[in-house]
Amino acid sequence: RRLRPIDVIEHFEGVVMGELDLRLEASAANEFADSTAKDEGFGVPSVHWDLSARRVMTLSWAEGLPMHDVAAIKAAGFDTNLLGTRVLQLFLNQALRDGYFH
Repeated sequence: RRLRPIDVIEHFEGVVMGELDLRLEASAANEFADSTAKDEGFGVPSVHWDLSARRVMTLSWAEGLPMHDVAAIKAAGFDTNLLGTRVLQLFLNQALRDGYFH
């Protein structure tokens, strides 16, 4: 009785329902784009607000290569050591400077 399991379940239901509202995710994506706008070599797809809603988030297209396809990354002319260093730097900026961790 002391733990009030029904209250705990209701709390987590509210948290989960909030996470499922893609308008909040779109807003976070917009904030993320703003905070990383000056980060060289990094871009965040922009939110198409007119095509987004509670259950749909529409972003601009982002070209890329699968990170597990090292041969394709090298064939595209990327220095994988430099790329690895850059990914780590960007992650640390986002986690420590911006407080983002996903």
